[in-house]
Amino acid sequence: MSNRWSLVVLCAITYACAGSFGIALAQPYPNKPIKLIIPYPPAGGPDVILRLMAPVVGDKLRQPVVIENRSGADSSIGLALVARAAPDGYTIGLAAQDLSANEVLQADRGFSVKDLQGVIGLAQGPNVLIVPPTFTANTLAGFVEYARKNPGQVFIGSGGAVQMLMTTSLAHAAKLDINPIPYRGQAIMDVVSGRLSKSWSGLAPAMPLIRAGRVVPIAVTSGKRHSMLPDVPSISELFPGIEYYTWYGIVVPAATPPDIVERLHAGFAAALQDAQVLKNLTDRGLDIDASTPAQFHARVLDETEKFRQCCSPAKK
Repeated sequence: MSNRWSLVVLCAITYACAGSFGIALAQPYPNKPIKLIIPYPPAGGPDVILRLMAPVVGDKLRQPVVIENRSGADSSIGLALVARAAPDGYTIGLAAQDLSANEVLQADRGFSVKDLQGVIGLAQGPNVLIVPPTFTANTLAGFVEYARKNPGQVFIGSGGAVQMLMTTSLAHAAKLDINPIPYRGQAIMDVVSGRLSKSWSGLAPAMPLIRAGRVVPIAVTSGKRHSMLPDVPSISELFPGIEYYTWYGIVVPAATPPDIVERLHAGFAAALQDAQVLKNLTDRGLDIDASTPAQFHARVLDETEKFRQCCSPAKK
């Protein structure tokens, strides 16, 4: 082959490679699997919910969503990994209300809520304050009266940062001398066994025991009564402004481009319309949120400030 033809062939190959490289660079997001960090142990409520959603999201985005459980430090270990990840949409995370609570309680966790960007609020539901059937103060008003007559002697089982702060918030609002007992997980079984006389619980673990008469619900933490417990008052009926939810949402690193955030939002919004996902959420006492990125991000920041105002460790 002459030098001239060799040069022509070389130029053609170079052009073709450059064109392929340009196409690769121009491939729309996503073009590889997405890692979803769940900052809680496997088989728990958040894990089950997201494992149902992940295949639906993957179908919508046409890439697999691969779940990685990275629990510890009340979700802060896993969320720190998300906050420090490349802002390219390929590492995303599940966040819950302890993201906001731990901003107040964990001064050294190595990241801030401002290092994360909200993608979508998935669902929310209240907690419920429960007592055993033998406990005489089995109404909200009765509980408050009992606590005032027994200052410093009322302890509420509190699993995680948010339930601890709910106890503190109730104490401030009602001017009660009550204290949380920290639990790793739910304290409800100690109420059933008689080792504990009061605890917070999510609706999902509490409802079977409530229906069986093994525990008595005396208040919910939502702004109004919940459809699963229509006869149980909300705390805000006695103390306006006390309103706490278990909520779940998706976050990404703060510098993630808006178009990638919108693509992820569309994927998870589609999952919230899936019949199996909807049933799982409603069975757990959770209401669909489906908020926009801006709405969910604002919620995280607003709740962080609420916890800081009412429940700062320095505030007595």
